[in-house]
Amino acid sequence: MSVNDKLYTLLLFVQVLNVLAMFIVAYYVLRHWSNRTHGYLFASAVAIIINNTGYLFEMLGKDSNSALLGTQFSYLGKPFIALTMFLFTADLCKFKINSAWKKVLYIGAVLITVLVLSCRYQDLYYSSVTFTNSGFFPHNVYGHGIAYYRYMISLVGYQVMAIVLIVRRYRKVRASKEKRQLVGTALMSLVVMVGLGIFFTGV
Repeated sequence: MSVNDKLYTLLLFVQVLNVLAMFIVAYYVLRHWSNRTHGYLFASAVAIIINNTGYLFEMLGKDSNSALLGTQFSYLGKPFIALTMFLFTADLCKFKINSAWKKVLYIGAVLITVLVLSCRYQDLYYSSVTFTNSGFFPHNVYGHGIAYYRYMISLVGYQVMAIVLIVRRYRKVRASKEKRQLVGTALMSLVVMVGLGIFFTGV
């Protein structure tokens, strides 16, 4: 077995563990569901499960069509991860978002999903799809359209707003337990921002 094959097997194993771990998280949140904040956290866990399962399918794809189907499956959840995590953070920070704005945000996430599912017929999200056998496993290489970059910018916006809300709330609270929750949530947002920074800078 070559080094690439070993790394591919390891990546598959890690991805399967990731999906299983998120099932456990979702089950735990469901068992302890008592308020709206838990609802957003559960929705985020389900979205992550769908996204990671789609990526697993993409890794197992042997041609462009099967890899694309994996990507499209992942986008049934991907656009909702950042959204539900932001709503979770806003709720945790006692920041009210009116229902009209929530509908707009959900419609935006649904629109991203529709654009990916219909990417064969328009180039707003993916401008091109090319299959390659290079790297650890065969996969599609995607060209990016204007909707893709707007989606990336929205992800940055979610994280920046989340950090602002967390800092504002942290200054107001006195309970150490709530402060720990806020710090943990802030760290998650910072990790996402670092990942986005790496993507945009190409580091």
